[in-house]
Amino acid sequence: MNSHTLVGRYSGRWSVSLLSPLLSLLLLFTPTNSQSLFVPTKPSPLNLRLLTDFKDAACLDGSPGAYYVSTYAAGTSRSWLIFFEGGGWCYDGFDCLDRSKSHLGSSKGYGQVMGEAGGMLSTNCEVNPAFCSFNRVYMKYCDGNSFSGLRPDPLEVKGSSLHFSGRRILSAALEDLLKREPDFQTAEEVLLSGGSAGGLATFINADWVGTWLRDKVPSLKKYRAMPLSGFFPRIPNVHGIQSYENSIKGVFTMSKPDAEEDGLNRACVEAMDKETEKQGGESQRWKCNFAEHLWAFTKTPLFLVNSVFDNWVIACEILGGDGDAGCHSAPDWTQCGYNLENCSENQIFVLNEYRADIVKRLPDLRKVSSGPNGLFMHSCHTHVEAMNDDYLKGISIEGVSMREAILSWWNLEAPTAPSLHWPCALQGGRFPVQCNPTCAVQRRRPPTEAVELEADGDGRKSEICTLAEGGEEKSWESIVQTVAQTAFPAASKRVPLYSSSVSESHEQGTQTEPTLPEEAFEVLEYE
Repeated sequence: MNSHTLVGRYSGRWSVSLLSPLLSLLLLFTPTNSQSLFVPTKPSPLNLRLLTDFKDAACLDGSPGAYYVSTYAAGTSRSWLIFFEGGGWCYDGFDCLDRSKSHLGSSKGYGQVMGEAGGMLSTNCEVNPAFCSFNRVYMKYCDGNSFSGLRPDPLEVKGSSLHFSGRRILSAALEDLLKREPDFQTAEEVLLSGGSAGGLATFINADWVGTWLRDKVPSLKKYRAMPLSGFFPRIPNVHGIQSYENSIKGVFTMSKPDAEEDGLNRACVEAMDKETEKQGGESQRWKCNFAEHLWAFTKTPLFLVNSVFDNWVIACEILGGDGDAGCHSAPDWTQCGYNLENCSENQIFVLNEYRADIVKRLPDLRKVSSGPNGLFMHSCHTHVEAMNDDYLKGISIEGVSMREAILSWWNLEAPTAPSLHWPCALQGGRFPVQCNPTCAVQRRRPPTEAVELEADGDGRKSEICTLAEGGEEKSWESIVQTVAQTAFPAASKRVPLYSSSVSESHEQGTQTEPTLPEEAFEVLEYE
């Protein structure tokens, strides 16, 4: 295990983080370094801007790149959130040709106004206290490789020309904003973020955007990056084949993100060039298309929000085959891949081994930059969950919600120790398999509602409801034990519910048993 695992306190025990009304109010009025959380006017809708004046900023099919922008009244907010849309990748010429005929490869069908987004893009300050008052830029994804392509000439496939110009689209959007938005010209703080393939785009472009902003926007005081579900590890599938790695090599070769001097992170490229020499001449630059290699060379303060059991990574890497159609390609894993509660004990063991491997691939965040850096890596079977209001507020690690962790990191001043929140391991042979109870989607139910137990074909429970009789507080552990003992009488032995660790090198801690408030909750659909 890397030495960075010693930083911060980790415990295998978890608590249910259900914010009381008082705590919610405190969150809303917590002082921040941002502009006021309460802006007197509502922002404009997310309006489309096509980059028609920038001929090289083209989608795969040659149509103009695009972004949506929503601003507050002039002079009201000098805070900006630039967000990269996600949507996977295309891996070969034919795959990219098909993609060029969709909204992920063409701007021809984009609407003039984009619907409102939730989570990290929400303008509701109760949901999103850190960034609700930010002007928002939503970068539309249509280049096939995470806003990185710099291919000089189109790729010809079956009589069609494919343009890989993701970095040019990003550059054009920034220039367009600078020209058209006075409050961007005088921006004081900027957060770069994105989800999924957009999360990877955040890793890839963080330092380049920072350099651009410091050169063009002299008023800038604060710039940071926050990838959401953008850590796609170089791991083999359950058959030992590096199918995802090989696929990314394909799009890297086509898109040529290293074609220009200021393309990929130069420190990463230089390090991979040295590795190329050691390995006999085959270029290793493609590794700079992976966050696990990029992060160590990134100077921008960065906070990763990610699941260690990300449902896309499980479906399309761990259980993946070749190309985009290869997700869920391991028949014996079909039920497990869709719902972790259906996994066998052996499958849970395998997934926990992947978990340990993924954590080891994270860099030592004390050495990456002056910071503040950090991560919120949880165990929920989700993907880009920070864009969902309920998950943003509800998913917690040791009593700290995702929302609270993000707000705390954003308000930290550099230099400071990394802000680290670690995942637990799944519970093989237990019900529920999920080790973090806050992964469940929750809604309020009357306190006296009874627990309904409905067994699936294999005897597991597809849903459970918490029970609070007469308003009596009950801990999550006691509820689960009640359910388990009712459904599985043989499983009556009480054992610690959360007894996992990332590594023996993590400091182990103790915590009192978590309790639920008087209001009972129904827990639905384990992810």
